[in-house]
Amino acid sequence: MRWLIRVLVADMRKRWNDGVLWSYRKALRTGWVLKVLCSSAVVTLALSTVVVVVVGFRTMPVRTVLAVLVLVVAGWYATKRLYRITSERRRHLDETAEYLDQLNWRRDAYQTWKRRLDETRPGEEEMETWLNCDRTLVLNNALRHYGLAWRDVIAYAFLRTPAEDNRRARRRYGPWWYSRYEVRVFLVTDAGVRAVTAELAFQDIQITDMRRTNFRFDAVSSVDIVKDGPYGYSLQLSLMNGDPKDITVTHKDMGTLDQGENAETFSKINLDAAGFAHTLHILEGMAAEGRRWMNYDSRANQPTERFSAP
Repeated sequence: MRWLIRVLVADMRKRWNDGVLWSYRKALRTGWVLKVLCSSAVVTLALSTVVVVVVGFRTMPVRTVLAVLVLVVAGWYATKRLYRITSERRRHLDETAEYLDQLNWRRDAYQTWKRRLDETRPGEEEMETWLNCDRTLVLNNALRHYGLAWRDVIAYAFLRTPAEDNRRARRRYGPWWYSRYEVRVFLVTDAGVRAVTAELAFQDIQITDMRRTNFRFDAVSSVDIVKDGPYGYSLQLSLMNGDPKDITVTHKDMGTLDQGENAETFSKINLDAAGFAHTLHILEGMAAEGRRWMNYDSRANQPTERFSAP
C-alpha cells in the first residue's frame, strides 16, 4: 500500500508539472458539432410540434389539448429515462476504459518496482555474511571492554534474536530476516562468564545499547526451554543471585508457510539461524556441571565455535 500511494502521488505530481492534471475535462467536453446537431434537432422538433398543434386545434380543439398534455407528460418522462440510460451506458464504457488503462499502468509500474527490488535485494548468503561481520564487531567490543585476549576465551556462543519494533522478510524455504536484532555473546573464561547484549539496527548499520552481565560458573542454577506454540521458543536462564532471565529466541507468530514448506523444518531453520543449539549446549553444561564442565572439553583453552579472531 505504501508503494502504491507513493506511485500515485508521483504520477499526480508529474501530471501537475506537465499541466495535464485536468485534461480529462477537455476530453469529456461535448464537441461543437454535436451541440449544433442537437440544437437543430430541438428547433426542428419545436417548430413541427407547433405546426401540428395549430392544425389539430382548428379541427379538434379538445382532443388536441388532451393529446398535447399526454405528449408533454410522456415526452418528459421518456426523455428523462432515456437520458439516464444513455448517460449511464456512456459512463460505464468510459469508466471501464479508464479502469483498464489504470490497471495496465499500475501493473507495469509494479513490475518495474519488483524488478528493481529483485536486482537490489541481498541473497541469503550475503545477509548471513553481513550479520557475521556485525557479530564479529560485537565480539571485538566485548573483548576490548573486558580486556581479554583471544587465548583467554575457552568457549563462546552467539544468540541472535529479533528486537522490538522490527520489520521482517524471508524467501521461500528460508529463515526470517529482521531489520533489528538483539545479539548476545557469551564469553566463557577461566574466571567466569561474560555476557554482552547489543542491539543491531540492521537497516541503519548501527550497533547500540550495549548491556553487560557477569556471573560465575556456579551462579547458573538452571536453563529451561519454554515453548509457545509450534514456533515460539524462549530460554529461561536462572541465576542463584537474581531473577530468571527470559530470552525470546523465536516468536510464536512466524507467519504463514508457503506450499511445500514443513512446519518442523521451518522452526529448526529459524532456531539454527539464531544460534540456539550451540548456546543451549554451553549454558546447559554450565548449569549441570559448573566449573567441571570445562574439564570434559578436550579442546581446552580453545573456543568451541570458531571463526577468524577479531
